[in-house]
Formats: sequence, structure tokens, C-alpha cells
Amino acid sequence: MFKKSFAALAIAGALVLGGSTAATAYTPSGGAVSDPVLAPGQSTVITFTGLGAYESVVFTVTGPSGASLTSIAYAASGDTVYSVTKAVSGGSASATFTAGGTGTYDVVLTDTDGNTIASTSISVTTDGGSGELPATGGDVPMGAIWLGVGAVGLGGIAVTAAAARRRASQNS
Repeated sequence: MFKKSFAALAIAGALVLGGSTAATAYTPSGGAVSDPVLAPGQSTVITFTGLGAYESVVFTVTGPSGASLTSIAYAASGDTVYSVTKAVSGGSASATFTAGGTGTYDVVLTDTDGNTIASTSISVTTDGGSGELPATGGDVPMGAIWLGVGAVGLGGIAVTAAAARRRASQNS
């Protein structure tokens, strides 16, 4: 009985974890900004993906003065252009932007030779941010969630089987 149950669970696990997805070639067209509308002094994370062809990229922000663009090291100049070089990891690169004065900030992503890869923009208003809570934590793949559900289910089956076996041995 246990061999059949284990085989069924193994097949179910293989189907959940081994599901295929279509391969897609992604060319960056814009960055994902965790909160594209900020109040002065607020921060947001700018992330560009689909950068597998690059080892490092340069984030450049142009806009009203008083903002900063950070990465591992603080890199900002005294005028209205801020830039930082960031290593590409797993096909993506991120930098944290802290809003200065109100207005629109243009974010341009370039390679180390200065060729434009992608761009996006961030608005800073006195109305505050978007009013939504910031994203926290991480993304958990559905396969990992189902693996956890399966593990809990398998544990429940094992406890039930052990209790049944104990009852059967006491009645013999």
C-alpha cells in the first residue's frame, strides 16, 4: 500500500514541479518601478530584466535636483544627472531611487559603452505616493507551495498509517 501511495505522490510531485513553460526571448522595453509615483523623500526600487547579454549596466536618472540613485555604493553628482553602474545578476539589475524635488525623473538604462538599452520614468508629487503598501518579502513559486502542501499531506498520511498500524497490533 505504501509503495502505491509513494508512487502516486512521486508522479504528482513530478507533474507539479516538472511543468513546462514556453521559452520566451525578452528584450527589455522598460523598467519595473516598485512605486512609480512618490512624495519627496520616498524611495523606490527600479528593476530592469532581460539583461542576460550584459555583465553590467548603468542607471542614469535625469530630473529635478535633490534626488539620489543608490546601489552598493552611493553615486550621485551635484547637478541634476545621477548615475550608478550595477552588475547584472540572473539577467536583471536593480537600483534604489530616492526622490528629491517634485517633477518627473527619467531613468535610462545603458550598457557600459553608453548605448541605450531601455528607459522608464518616475513622478514625484506633493500628493504622496500611490497610496498602496510597498511590496515586501519575495515571490514564492507555485511549485514550492504545492511541494509544501504535498509534504504536509504526506506527513498526515504517515501519522494516520502509524496510528492504524499501532491499533492493529494492539488488537492482535
